[in-house]
Amino acid sequence: AMKPNAEKHARWLLVSQKIAQLNDLKVSDDDIKAYAEKEAAKNPSLKAEDLLSTYMSTEFRDYIVDTILKEKIYDVIKSKVTVTTEAKAVPAHDEEEEEA
Repeated sequence: AMKPNAEKHARWLLVSQKIAQLNDLKVSDDDIKAYAEKEAAKNPSLKAEDLLSTYMSTEFRDYIVDTILKEKIYDVIKSKVTVTTEAKAVPAHDEEEEEA
């Protein structure tokens, strides 16, 4: 049951590491500071300075670096992919299902 997910996770890990490597993606202290400011802006009860000290702590730093790196990887992917929308017919609604 776990095998398909483990395979997908391993593939994503390899692909994302390669994207980061090829695009020279790194996470700097400035990136962490900007992330703290962005998160603080979403929630008025949080202060960017408090978030920053938490993010820079030994316990959280790896997690936050990973989170920011993923955002950068997604940005690279989005910049290289063209999404096209396709018109699809809306399926007819079955009235019997609503009565159940």
